Amino acid sequence: MWTVISCVLLASLCAVCAAVSVYSVAIAGQRQASLVRSTRSLESRVQSLETSSNEWTEELRLLANRVKMQRVRTAVAHTDAQPGKLPDPYKDPDGWRNAMNKRLAASKLPAD
Repeated sequence: MWTVISCVLLASLCAVCAAVSVYSVAIAGQRQASLVRSTRSLESRVQSLETSSNEWTEELRLLANRVKMQRVRTAVAHTDAQPGKLPDPYKDPDGWRNAMNKRLAASKLPAD
């Protein structure tokens, strides 16, 4: 009789251990799936941040080019706005020579 009782207790203990191990495997699988999901989420966030950073960098580069071109246009407009000023002899020697020739010719003409 004690043999039967001990065999039944041993069998029930084995059944409980099997159930606990199945439950532990299920929980471990859920945790692993959760880790995979969080890893994918982090990868997605990093990729999104990299894309956003690249887009902002490109926009900033375009804006810097616009500002630079606006400064060039403003500088050109200010230099062209002075009608009596001679051209720069180093940058435009032919223009400077022509302007000086016109000025000398005008000064040699008799005043009416």
